[in-house]
Amino acid sequence: MQALQRSLISTNEQIEEANRRVSGGNGYPIEALKQQIRELTTHQLQLIESFHSALSQLQELGAWVKDLQMGLVDFYGIRNGEYIWLCWKLGEERVAYWHPLDEGYANRQPL
Repeated sequence: MQALQRSLISTNEQIEEANRRVSGGNGYPIEALKQQIRELTTHQLQLIESFHSALSQLQELGAWVKDLQMGLVDFYGIRNGEYIWLCWKLGEERVAYWHPLDEGYANRQPL
């Protein structure tokens, strides 16, 4: 999902640059730029669909992406009869932390 996000950002920047060139004139080949924008927009929509699909797959597993940049994912759990978040961060070998539902990453504690 992080790679998809980076690709989306890059594609967005390319679309914005092509739009600036179209708007500015300055001798750029307008039809070629319009075609580039159409292709980039199609690619962007494919990336968005892939992102939503990946997010849906995680949610079907019971995961909630809390911070995509950090790779932070929470799962519902029960501890001492109360609902909690089981907390996992990209790079961690396994789920080893938890925190109350009304608190976040900063307050996570070892299981």
